[in-house]
Amino acid sequence: MIFYANIEFRKKIMEKVVENLNKYVKIFKNRNDYYKGKISLIGHSLGSLILFDLLSIYTNENNKSNFDFEVENFFAIGSPIAFFLTTRGTSLADSNLKLNCDFFYNIFHQLDPFAYRIEPMVSTETILEPVQLSKYNLENQNLLWRILNLTRSGENHHIRVTNNEYINESDSVFDYQQICTGSGKNLRLKRIDFAIEKSAFDHLDYLLFLTAHSSYWDSYDLVLFILKQLYYQVEMEENGGTTLK
Repeated sequence: MIFYANIEFRKKIMEKVVENLNKYVKIFKNRNDYYKGKISLIGHSLGSLILFDLLSIYTNENNKSNFDFEVENFFAIGSPIAFFLTTRGTSLADSNLKLNCDFFYNIFHQLDPFAYRIEPMVSTETILEPVQLSKYNLENQNLLWRILNLTRSGENHHIRVTNNEYINESDSVFDYQQICTGSGKNLRLKRIDFAIEKSAFDHLDYLLFLTAHSSYWDSYDLVLFILKQLYYQVEMEENGGTTLK
């Protein structure tokens, strides 16, 4: 993170990330010419900040995408984005600043000392509690593995996703997703901050404050959430863009 704070190093790091992402997406598409789906990006910690900077555009300027592909979803996990934007004096309330993607999710463990919320930087009118991710249980376990077992033939397209974290029926909830260029594609997705629920005993183990930042990779709650978002959008397209309940 110290190197990334330096403008010269930041530029070189960003150039290398763009080069590699473009290269590997191209390789993937060449090897899987049947794939007609979209691309989503996941960044953890500093990686999320790098992706945020690469996706950031200003609508009052001539912008050229850094990537050779369109980004549908951007998942920031355990992210210090808000901290760095504050130190830079950058405001997400600036209507000219947009993320060049359809949807943005900021996912964090509530004991992670390096993860910060995004929504209060977009609007301070009403500070809402982050959306709690559903707990991974036996019912969700069956759904998780059914989604993971999807085949390219589409034989499992009858699977339906109940996605309570994803949509919001209330018109009174502020649309935080408006910072994304594609936010209008689902008017019911308004929230950005999603929290991995801590257990009743987490506060008793002080070591969790040290391990929470690396705990995302073995979180079934997180895996289920990401897959539900991806597959829910597939269902929307199959239904002609109609938002599902």
